[in-house]
Amino acid sequence: MLTTRYILYLIIIAAGFIFGMTQFRRLGKIKPVVILLGVTLVSEITSRLLAYTIRNSNPVYHFLNPLQVLLWGVFFYTVISNKKIHKAVPYVTAALVIFSVMNTLFWEGLKTFPGNFLNVETLFLFVGGFILFIEMLDYPSSVNLFKQPVFIIGVSLIWFNMISFIFFLLFRTFLDNNISVVSLKTIHYISNILYYGLLLTAVSFNYFFNERSLR
Repeated sequence: MLTTRYILYLIIIAAGFIFGMTQFRRLGKIKPVVILLGVTLVSEITSRLLAYTIRNSNPVYHFLNPLQVLLWGVFFYTVISNKKIHKAVPYVTAALVIFSVMNTLFWEGLKTFPGNFLNVETLFLFVGGFILFIEMLDYPSSVNLFKQPVFIIGVSLIWFNMISFIFFLLFRTFLDNNISVVSLKTIHYISNILYYGLLLTAVSFNYFFNERSLR
């Protein structure tokens, strides 16, 4: 069943992807993020279809996860200034992609939610966002960071992955203790809306403030 909340969620993701594609040549270093929005849109629609047809949407995430971490790895590699971290990003990204495939093949099959990988990926994205946040705080005070797409993306990664970590930590605990998870799901939904809303904002600002964007 398509709910209003789910449709709003898809609209925000689609808006970010479509608007990004209309200015793809001007996107510069945030191209991987726009591609990721497209991949996520397809994955979310497919997962909903699988939920109705085979009653299991988990297979989608086993294909989404390695693509997702690969695209974020490309993004971090292009925007992180610290030389040591910059050089380490490809190796960490490759290791995570391999771990995702191994997890699917040997530990959590296609029909099981890939929680093992998700925990590691959440840490990777949180740290990556935090590094970007710290690096851009060193910019001159004359630079309005809130108009910088990379800064907005870094903030979105910190926010979303922090909330996601807390959500998955508490979700199982609530279920095991027969506590309603309705409030947790609502918080997680709002977190998703804010996250993709911030990515849409970053793509939009890349267009409107392109000449003043530093990354």
